[in-house]
Amino acid sequence: MVPQEPGSLTSYYPYGEQKGASNLLPEKFATYLRDSIYTNLDYAQNRYYSSTLGRFTTPDPSGIANLANPSTWNRYAYTGGDPINRIDPNGSDWVEVGCAQYLNGEGKIIAVCAYAWVEVVR
Repeated sequence: MVPQEPGSLTSYYPYGEQKGASNLLPEKFATYLRDSIYTNLDYAQNRYYSSTLGRFTTPDPSGIANLANPSTWNRYAYTGGDPINRIDPNGSDWVEVGCAQYLNGEGKIIAVCAYAWVEVVR
């Protein structure tokens, strides 16, 4: 979910297609900047991402793959095929995401999320 204005959120499907009405901000899925006028692609610093296709439009510029991990073989894949548990903040390396929810002292649900870079060996 991405804030669109104070007190409102925009929801996305796992690979970035937007649920419901579009917000007016240029930041869309995974905080990428979306070209809503011409291409409808998201700019991820190193390459463009298509939320319609659920993949990048060019191969991973790092060229990193781990023979023991088939999810790294597809150089067009977003997050190695796991958009629920991983993010790709810049279009070149995905990271694992972990979240937990707990009740604070006032009985409100608090979400805590963390991520760590995944080391991939050439």
